[in-house]
Amino acid sequence: SYKAPDNRDRRDRVERQNIAWGYIMEDLTDAFLSWSHENDSKNDENKFEVAEDSDDSAVKRIRFPFDPAITSVVLLAKHGYMATSPGNPARSFSFSVLRLYHALSNRCPQLSMQVFVKSLCYLHCVPYLASYRTQFSIAFDTYLEIQRRIEQRLNKELDRTDPNRSIQYACVPCSYVLKDEPKLTYGTLIAIDGNNSLARVKRVAKQENAEGRLESIERIDSREIHDAMYIKASYVNQFENDLKSQTKKRKEKANSDDPKVTNGDKGKGKGKEKEGTEEEDDDEIEEPSPCPDRWKNLADDSEKKGKGYFSETGLFLASCRHEAALAFCDMVESGEK
Repeated sequence: SYKAPDNRDRRDRVERQNIAWGYIMEDLTDAFLSWSHENDSKNDENKFEVAEDSDDSAVKRIRFPFDPAITSVVLLAKHGYMATSPGNPARSFSFSVLRLYHALSNRCPQLSMQVFVKSLCYLHCVPYLASYRTQFSIAFDTYLEIQRRIEQRLNKELDRTDPNRSIQYACVPCSYVLKDEPKLTYGTLIAIDGNNSLARVKRVAKQENAEGRLESIERIDSREIHDAMYIKASYVNQFENDLKSQTKKRKEKANSDDPKVTNGDKGKGKGKEKEGTEEEDDDEIEEPSPCPDRWKNLADDSEKKGKGYFSETGLFLASCRHEAALAFCDMVESGEK
C-alpha cells in the first residue's frame, strides 16, 4: 500500500511553545507578583495534583484549589510554582529553586543546568532523567521572561524608558558629577573586547540542496531581549561594510601623491615644506598594525573560520574602568574585527 511521505519536522516546536507561553505571559507575571506579596487564593474546593520539585524537600505531590476562571499554569504560579508546559503541566519547579539557580548562575556562569538538576535529583533521592533538564530549562526561561516584564513595568512607572539610561547611569563614579567640579579631558574611560568562549556551531543539513548550498536546520526562535544594554544584530549589521570602506580609503590615500607638494616646489624652503608634509602624511595615513600577526583574533584566517563553522563566535562587551558593563552584542558569523 502507498504511504504518503511525511516531510514534517520539529524545527518549529520551540517557536510554537513560545507562542503558547506568550498568550499567558501577562497573567503569569501578575500571578508571580501576587505570590510575592502573599495574596494567594484561599478557595479549597475542586483540587488537582501535579508533581513538584523543591530545593528543601523531596519530590512530592501537592494539592491546589482549582479555579475554573484561570488556567492551571497561572494557578500554579499564584502558589509559587512554575510549570514546565503552557498547556497541561504534570511537573513544576518552585520559584525558590529557580531563584536559587538564577543567583548561582550569575555568580558562577560555569554552573550548568544539567549539573544543578542532577544535584537536585541527588538531594531528592530520585534517578536523573534527561527530560528533567529540558523541563527545568523551559521553566527557567519563562521565569526570566517574567522578571524582565516586571522590570519593564517598574521602569515605565518610574519613567525610565530612555534607551540610553542604562549607559548614562551604569557606573556611578563615571556618571556622577559634583557641582562646580572641574571638567576632565576624558570623562569616562571605556574598554571594549570580545571572547570566543561562547561560540555556537552553525547547524546545517548534511546534504546540499538544488542550489548547492547547505540549508540551515536551526530551530526557529523569534524571541528577543528587550534590554537597553543589549545591541541587536540588526543594528550592528548597519555598519557591516564600514571597515572595508575605511580600509580601501586608507590604501587609496597611501598610493596617491600628496597634492600639497607640487613639482614647482624646488626653490628655497622646499625642504621645510616637504618635511612638514611628510609629518602630516604620517598623521593621516596609518601604518600597518602588527596586531594581526600577534593576535589570532584579529587575523583574517580566524575570521574566515568563524564565518564558516560558527553561527555565533562569541560576545563583544564594552565596560568602563570600574568594571561596570555598558553594552554588549553577539558576534554573529564574524570575529572581533
